[in-house]
Amino acid sequence: MNKNLKKTALAKCIFLALVAASSSSALAKSVIPATPCAEGQTTTCGLRESDDKTGKDTLFVDGANGSAIMSDQTNSDAIYMYDRKTAEDTESLVVSGTNMSGTYIHGGMGGTANITLQNGATTDMIEAGDKDQATNINITVDHSTLNGQQQGIAYGTYAKSSDKDYMMGAAIYIDARDAGNHAISITNGSQINGSIFTAGSGANNVSVADSAINTGAIMAASYQADASVALTNSAVDATNNRAARTVDGDITKIISLFNAVTGKDIVIDPELLNNTIAVGVYGTQNTRVALDNSHVTGDVAVMNDGGASAVSLANRSLLDGDIMLAGNSATQIVIDNSTLNGGIEGKNAAGDTSIAVQNGAAVNGDITTASANASVSLASNSQMTGNVVESRAVSARFGTAGAGRELPKWR
Repeated sequence: MNKNLKKTALAKCIFLALVAASSSSALAKSVIPATPCAEGQTTTCGLRESDDKTGKDTLFVDGANGSAIMSDQTNSDAIYMYDRKTAEDTESLVVSGTNMSGTYIHGGMGGTANITLQNGATTDMIEAGDKDQATNINITVDHSTLNGQQQGIAYGTYAKSSDKDYMMGAAIYIDARDAGNHAISITNGSQINGSIFTAGSGANNVSVADSAINTGAIMAASYQADASVALTNSAVDATNNRAARTVDGDITKIISLFNAVTGKDIVIDPELLNNTIAVGVYGTQNTRVALDNSHVTGDVAVMNDGGASAVSLANRSLLDGDIMLAGNSATQIVIDNSTLNGGIEGKNAAGDTSIAVQNGAAVNGDITTASANASVSLASNSQMTGNVVESRAVSARFGTAGAGRELPKWR
């Protein structure tokens, strides 16, 4: 995995790119075989235990198509899903009611990884995927808690206290170089205390229902497929997002990493350098951000290189921040019976833009568009307190990265 994110002066606006990769290569000193899971079993099973040369225990989901359950009251051991060898292999892990604070889950790479936390389970974070792999990752957090990566903790086998700091306090971290499809579902009163980063060339979709993302952001990116974030009866608060406020973990670097991984050369207007992103998506096909009776503190950023984008606030949603657009896609924004306490910044967006404020909605800020075909409509007892400004100073740029661009160094 990348041990250090390279410093850059590029924009803090639209981030996008988590670059994880894991290479836990501990040699087991002794192994305790797994107890297979019987049909209908709900107690701990399917996990083999190894202790490495340091004497530290590690648990592995057993078998290339293994299923495992962790239901102990507490568990201080990291859990790895490393037995998959082919694209057809599927490993599944359920953590039910277990307190795993201070450790984490690694979903491995290749094939399919299904990870579920339920019944009040807790762990610090989940990561998965790898460079040159196609890992289909399905993560469900159901009435459970992710604490987020903590500085100073040595996670996993042979780890040092700083080995996971590239995660910038994230709760879920998917490798941006992975080509699989990644689906993340947060539901049923779950509490996520850190960011969700998911990216790659496959589809990357995040849904949050009846839950909260605290001190973090949601970033979903795909450079060959769709990317989306959907919030229902939920909240995202990026006010104290560690990734946005630390020198070595600043979101300004993520866009540089994304450029290096994808070969893009994305530049954002310097005026946006200090924005705090709460929800951000990047894609080349369809990008979508949808809020339904939800509250977001921080900006919503949508970048699309040639596909179609949609942003919706509905059913008494509240966005305390701006909507920022960039790229070449056609974009539709609908604010319906909801409030935007901020503006719509579209001068980085070259595609056609349609903005509808309707059904008692309010926009408390300026709307800036760059497209000659932009339209703004106000209907059904809605209101706007700012100005509508047309700007042709489009400063988002998409092109081919210069020859010889150095990739970040990975661990």
